Amino acid sequence: MGRPTTALRPAVVSTATRGSSPAILPASSQDSRISWSRTWKGRAACGLDVAPGRVVFLVSALVILTFFSSQGWQSWDLEHRPLIPEGMPVLVDDDLRFEDGPAALRQAAVVNRWLRELPASGAPAHSSWENYARAVKDWAEFLAEHGVGLFESRERLKSGLSRYAEHRAAGPVEARFAATTWGQHVSILSLFYRWASAEGYAPAEPFTYRSARALFAGTGRVVRVNLAVRRTPKPHVTIKYLEPDFTELFRRGLRGLAPDGSEDSGFRGREMVRNAAIGDLALSTGLRLLM
Repeated sequence: MGRPTTALRPAVVSTATRGSSPAILPASSQDSRISWSRTWKGRAACGLDVAPGRVVFLVSALVILTFFSSQGWQSWDLEHRPLIPEGMPVLVDDDLRFEDGPAALRQAAVVNRWLRELPASGAPAHSSWENYARAVKDWAEFLAEHGVGLFESRERLKSGLSRYAEHRAAGPVEARFAATTWGQHVSILSLFYRWASAEGYAPAEPFTYRSARALFAGTGRVVRVNLAVRRTPKPHVTIKYLEPDFTELFRRGLRGLAPDGSEDSGFRGREMVRNAAIGDLALSTGLRLLM
């Protein structure tokens, strides 16, 4: 299959839709910000439909996040409407180019192909596409600030990941991620690198895994655990208040009673009246652990 060619055409990137993020709109829009366009001759459009090939390790931040719109596609010199879902995120380098010549793709074009495959890879929601795009965009921009490309050696990527993890955990307040948010970003990046490795774009990924055994519905299976994910407390150690049913269970336990309130013949504790009195006192005064 031959590679598509590119041609510049009049179009604009506007910030008029999808919040503060730009969207590809027809050239008739009055709210123009940046004039740009690319038309693939044949089956591709907007730098998204690309075949595996040599990736240019241009260390350039993906500074534009836009969303695809097919409005006015008839003027793009295409026989058919592009096979790109409406609202699909598109990442563009700061010089508005997707390649540097035949078989020399930019990193942005590779990311866009991965994004385009998300609806058929278990992520059909538009909100998921945007979250995935922003996670990779933030990662790519951070790497670019330190002179590292998305698809460099494992050693370079691991060094970048270590610095990125520190940045998101203890960097500027506005850049910090909670453990759960960081875990989501790590999951997205691991999915991206797994795909890029399978497609021949990434020679390595920055993550290290260990094997663990997970139990679900009484059935055990071996899973891979990404060591970059921060550990989070188990639900039972994050209780901030006692539910009414658990409160009653607590009071009965201090009195040496079974959960149903009957006498527990197996209980061997002492000073149950005292214990119950202290428990009731703590509950009535609203005693809390001060953090």
